[in-house]
Amino acid sequence: MRHLLVTGVGRALPALLAAHLASTFPDAEVVGCDLSPFEPAHVLRRGGRAIDAAGGRGFEFVRADTRNPSIATVLRDHEIDTIVHFGAPACGDAVFADAAPGPLAKELTVIGTMQLLAAASRHEPLRRLVVGSSAVVYPATHRSPALADEKMVVTVRGTARMPDVLELESYVHQFAEKRGDVDVSLLRLSDVVGPGLRGSLGRVLRRSTAPMVAGFDPRVQLLHVDDAVAAVADVLASGTTGTLNVGPDDVLLWSHLVRLAGRWPVPLPAVLVPEQLRSLLRFGNAIDNDKLCRSTGWSPKYGTREALDAWSSGIVSGG
Repeated sequence: MRHLLVTGVGRALPALLAAHLASTFPDAEVVGCDLSPFEPAHVLRRGGRAIDAAGGRGFEFVRADTRNPSIATVLRDHEIDTIVHFGAPACGDAVFADAAPGPLAKELTVIGTMQLLAAASRHEPLRRLVVGSSAVVYPATHRSPALADEKMVVTVRGTARMPDVLELESYVHQFAEKRGDVDVSLLRLSDVVGPGLRGSLGRVLRRSTAPMVAGFDPRVQLLHVDDAVAAVADVLASGTTGTLNVGPDDVLLWSHLVRLAGRWPVPLPAVLVPEQLRSLLRFGNAIDNDKLCRSTGWSPKYGTREALDAWSSGIVSGG
């Protein structure tokens, strides 16, 4: 791995990821692309920390739109051999979404992934591809296991963002079939939170009360942003391929999480709960990280409660 591209660095999670990879792999040239420039101060406000990649060669920001076929020029000009695509807004930020994604989010998730992988399929030097997806692909039903593993069949039923994430994953699978010479990893992340990184959790807990479906108390998980970026680095370092769940070791009941966040749970009839949240707040969403831990040696440093504390501290400080 000599030339690495990270997409979506105008947002907190990919920006933190790019900085982490630049310091973890000092011999690699790391390029970050997005529509808006990478600004450490901007990430400090959103991610709760300063970005310092001075330990390595740092990384270069390139203004580029993954929805545009011109992304092929970025791959060619920088001789990219490794792509880490976390440019989809749904990645790590969809499980608790309580509304349909906006047009831009949908375009970046679906069209952005399609155009990027189309360009990548024609880019001969490419040897490694890591794509961020979401645990939202696992259906929340009364038949769902306590912890979903990578063998579980996914469907189009679920939150409003699930069809977009499934389409993203279909492009990744098609790419893997077409480019058998490229090692491909697909990471399904739990909802990612951290200091100032509010994630979709903030859209559900933005008020003093939080909805519950009367008679249900589902299990949920939160992934600390530090564990998320460490997982990507470990996947790259180990060469692990295939579909991998990235989540904490523990789960919390929704009512417990709501109270820990300082909110009041309000039981409601199912018909009064937003449709996009209804199945989640009945049956939950939790994943098994065993495959990732065994194949890479990665182990989360934070549990769901610690991740929630980090999220809460960012809210209190205005991060």
